[in-house]
Amino acid sequence: MTVLEYERRFQDLSMFASVYLPTEQHRIKRLPDGLRQELRMGLVALQFPTVRDFIVAAQSLEVVAAAGRQEGDGEGTMGAEKRKEPASFIRRPPF
Repeated sequence: MTVLEYERRFQDLSMFASVYLPTEQHRIKRLPDGLRQELRMGLVALQFPTVRDFIVAAQSLEVVAAAGRQEGDGEGTMGAEKRKEPASFIRRPPF
């Protein structure tokens, strides 16, 4: 699910939770909970004055993460190196 799809769904459902999300600050606090792990980790420490600012930052981060996956990252974790298997777990010797 993209950030834009998630934001639309969050806004639709937040209408039914007006008691739990009475202000925009409450919405900003709950919004990261449904994001993918790679996006949530990049946004959790930042503070945003509006929901729109949060969504713009999340979309920007999503574009960067997608570019990282296309460059052959493989795992889709923005520059994380692939873990190599320890030598003791290799079944056959390398060629």
